[in-house]
Amino acid sequence: MKWYTTRKHCSVHERESAVLILQKTYGGLKIKKLGFGLMRLPARDPANAASVNIEQLKQMVDRFLERGFPYFDTAWMYNDFASEGAAREALV
Repeated sequence: MKWYTTRKHCSVHERESAVLILQKTYGGLKIKKLGFGLMRLPARDPANAASVNIEQLKQMVDRFLERGFPYFDTAWMYNDFASEGAAREALV
């Protein structure tokens, strides 16, 4: 299976910029090779990494999913052990 790129335009801070997205085809299904890293999430209190701003995270997750990206990367120790709970709350 071979990776290929597709050019997609997105607005970043009100400017148009081209973004290359790697994709791979599995049995006719195109999978985009871009993940949402949940290591550093928006915090309500910058001094407390575990104080995840869930509403802002929900908006970020919704945008990511709307654009067709299905992969989320998390680990139990991210954001002072709050990452996986925040991910569950934002995704469910």
